[in-house]
Amino acid sequence: MLKTELRSYQSEAVDAALQHDGFALFPEQRTGKCLIALAVVDHHKPDIVVIVCPKKARITWESEIAKHLDLDWECAFYIINYQQPVKNLALRGHWYKFSKDFVDGGGTLMVIADESHHIKKPGTAQSRFVRTLGKRAHWRLALTGTPIDKGYEQLWATFDFVQHKVAFGTYDQFKNRYVLYDEKERRDGRQYKVITGYQRGPELLKIIHHYSYRITFNEARIAMGKKPITIRKRKVYFDLNKKSRRLYDSMDKEMQVVVDGLDIEAPLPVTKIQKLQQICGGFLLMLEPRVPGKKKRKRFVVPTGKEKLTALMQLLSGMDDRKLVICARFTHEIKAINELLHEFKWTHKEISGSSEWDGKFDVDVVVMQIRSGLGFDLSEANTYVFYSWDHSYIVFEQSRFRIMDMERTTQINYHFLMARDTIEEEYFEAIARKKDFSALVLDKYRKTKAAKRRRATRKAAGRVRQACKKKQLALDL
Repeated sequence: MLKTELRSYQSEAVDAALQHDGFALFPEQRTGKCLIALAVVDHHKPDIVVIVCPKKARITWESEIAKHLDLDWECAFYIINYQQPVKNLALRGHWYKFSKDFVDGGGTLMVIADESHHIKKPGTAQSRFVRTLGKRAHWRLALTGTPIDKGYEQLWATFDFVQHKVAFGTYDQFKNRYVLYDEKERRDGRQYKVITGYQRGPELLKIIHHYSYRITFNEARIAMGKKPITIRKRKVYFDLNKKSRRLYDSMDKEMQVVVDGLDIEAPLPVTKIQKLQQICGGFLLMLEPRVPGKKKRKRFVVPTGKEKLTALMQLLSGMDDRKLVICARFTHEIKAINELLHEFKWTHKEISGSSEWDGKFDVDVVVMQIRSGLGFDLSEANTYVFYSWDHSYIVFEQSRFRIMDMERTTQINYHFLMARDTIEEEYFEAIARKKDFSALVLDKYRKTKAAKRRRATRKAAGRVRQACKKKQLALDL
């Protein structure tokens, strides 16, 4: 039995999910996807529920189940993180055999893939594992607020999980029908394909929205009778000093720099981009020289400047609000930020791969590594500082929603620290482009269909009014 009353849009999502044995829930973050999923569980009442989720989300699921669900039937919940079956082949084999034997024996199984964008790459072990479990389950739910950021092909695995071979068929069938390719040749003469575009978009979007439910954070607030949240974004620019600019330009053009007598190379474009962002942050991360017989090499940091840290210091000095979140990509940046906050005598906590979140915002500042920003409630703050970030739109969105709350939040302030004329400006623009594409797939089609329904309703109402007028006129005569 469900202990928590559903909001109107959550009831709408549950009703949509119950029409199918497999369904995708795409509401934006902080709208209560866990509660929607548990309401579906309560309706089906399966014998076993398997929840596959990121490692850090396990605690959230345990608390949500205890908070919202009163088990009035015999049911066992198993919570697995995505990495467990990847690293442990025996565990993967156990779940394959157990799920098959359990279902063959008459038991009912439900599988929930939380943050299902983790399975978007069909060839990965975690994607194959989740989709295989899904084939054996009676009911399936995929949950994520960020299912797509680059292209339609990222959606295939999610819908193969919720509606195996019903929504899109095999991956090859999907690509042949919806994806356009151009063949190119490698230096060694081998051919490879590059995606150049997509076709049959309206047909694809119709299928996607038939098997999924989507609502944005502000749409959910409006459904609750609240005003949309006000979001203010501010770009905080700073200039690199002469030394940092020289290092940046050298790495950008020659893919090599010399710092304090150390020769640092970036032979690959991906490495070069990472090094450029590190220079913007005031450091370069290096590996010690190779030693014969020694496999592991230690990392060490080479300082290059303090311009971004100074910009952060100036930003914090002008803030009246002492409840804020600072987000950074690299651990060395987080360490430098913590030292700065210590000098300011501001209390602070850290969320990163090495520091777990205790669930209490009892400090002035939470310093968070951007890829650790998953499943946490940091809504006591309404100011968010992006010290650095990467190109991933999904990681960016998951991170920035941490300070939003459906009940308390009315205004959010985002500050983006960016070195002028650097890769950081390109990162910001890249995320904006990916957001536009995601909105096109998830929101524009849905809003267009809703607008058409409203126009049709208004026209029908107009026809009824006209008919009533004609009838009244005839009676008067």
